[in-house]
Amino acid sequence: MKSRLVAAAAAMLVLSACQSDSAIDMAAAEPPPPEDQGGLPDVADLVGAPAAATETQLFARGYLPKRMSGGTAYWWNETTAVCAKVVRSDGYIKSITDEETSRCGL
Repeated sequence: MKSRLVAAAAAMLVLSACQSDSAIDMAAAEPPPPEDQGGLPDVADLVGAPAAATETQLFARGYLPKRMSGGTAYWWNETTAVCAKVVRSDGYIKSITDEETSRCGL
C-alpha cells in the first residue's frame, strides 16, 4: 500500500513538471504582438486583422475614409472627433493610431 502511494506521488510530481514545461512551450509559441495597438480602444481589435474585413468594420463603427495613399489610410469618426491612421501591409492591418485632425483634411 505504501509503495502505491509513493508511486502515485511520484507520478503526480512528474506530470506536474510536464504541465509547467508545456505552459512555457505554449508561451514561446505565441506570435509576437502587432507593431502598434494604437490608442483607439474602439478599433484596437482590428490590428492584425485582414485588411479587407477591416474597412467594413470601420464603416460599422462610424468611421469614414478621408485620405488614402499606398498602405496608409486616414479615417474620420464624426461622433468621437477622431482621425485614425490605418496602416496595412501584406493584406493585414499593422497599426491604427490617433492622428491630428488635419491629417483627415479637417
